Amino acid sequence: MILRAGLYFLAGVVTDFIIARYCLAVARRARYAASSLAMIITLFNFFILSRIVVRENVPLQIAFALGTGLGTFLAVGKNLTKS
Repeated sequence: MILRAGLYFLAGVVTDFIIARYCLAVARRARYAASSLAMIITLFNFFILSRIVVRENVPLQIAFALGTGLGTFLAVGKNLTKS
């Protein structure tokens, strides 16, 4: 269970890094990159969230949410949207 929660946490971190890159692509008006990243974000989130919802597993939901929070914190801290 701890390994699974760690994987969902990592998935949350990765998700928010991808979202930061998507925002950068939109800001730069890079439509191909933004469109590709939008599709990846949607597919990835539906895959992860559907697995969490089907299992109705609150610890995995919390792990994913904590991961997305950390991903946002790291993206803003590293100024990825300004690179």
